[in-house]
Amino acid sequence: MKQRYIFPLLIFISMAFFSFGQDLEIRSPKDSWSLGYSLIDELLPEGTTYNPITLLGNYPIWSKKRFSIYAESQLTQAYSAINLRTDYEFGINMGISYFFIQTQKLSLNAALGSGPHYITVDTGRQSSGFIFSDNFELGAAYDLKSVNTSILLKFRYRHISNAGLKEPNGGIDNFFVIAGFTSRL
Repeated sequence: MKQRYIFPLLIFISMAFFSFGQDLEIRSPKDSWSLGYSLIDELLPEGTTYNPITLLGNYPIWSKKRFSIYAESQLTQAYSAINLRTDYEFGINMGISYFFIQTQKLSLNAALGSGPHYITVDTGRQSSGFIFSDNFELGAAYDLKSVNTSILLKFRYRHISNAGLKEPNGGIDNFFVIAGFTSRL
């Protein structure tokens, strides 16, 4: 197992064990909108990095106790220093979310999702066209009851590649910080 996966895995396991003793009311997840910025970018063979900004729409499909299944739209833009143009990604992910801790105002969760996407970037690391976006996320939601809104803060590791369908397929990895909101109106 690669070392970069060990830390998120340890956090996930430790939070899961901590949450088993919690007997708190579980709130159903709501639709949310978020904006993410990549803090850590993968170096491309051309000597630049792929630095995306992404708009996310998260739509819960099913929830039971601490688990939720969701669909998430992703629209991503990245300036390409390689071609001196703006590149895009778009697609939809399906995933599962697990809620660790919930109090009256705070909710912590982990999510794992994947789905088909299309990418326009042209690099020696990853072919353009059809890809998959795989995501692992740790997040928090804080309720602002006075304005019927929750603010979201998430940290996400994302890997995009085409699962070996076309060469090159080195994949591109990013680490995002994501901020957003959920409205209860």
